[in-house]
Amino acid sequence: MRLGQALDLKFIYAFVPSNESFEKLVKDRATKLAEHIVLRTNHNMALEDQAIDHERLKESIQELALEIKAEVRRALWD
Repeated sequence: MRLGQALDLKFIYAFVPSNESFEKLVKDRATKLAEHIVLRTNHNMALEDQAIDHERLKESIQELALEIKAEVRRALWD
């Protein structure tokens, strides 16, 4: 404590990602959420014989992940 006071510093507790950057953590969580949403939607579309191809699925997941990441919605942590 004395050292902190002498250097005019505060001691702070924090959670930080253990093996990656915070940005990568957010990107991975956004991608996982986007994948879940897109695949669930595509499954429903497949039941109606309207499924989209694999390449378009990947594009849709990437697009949605970017939107989610931009918003950094609370849903990332649900």
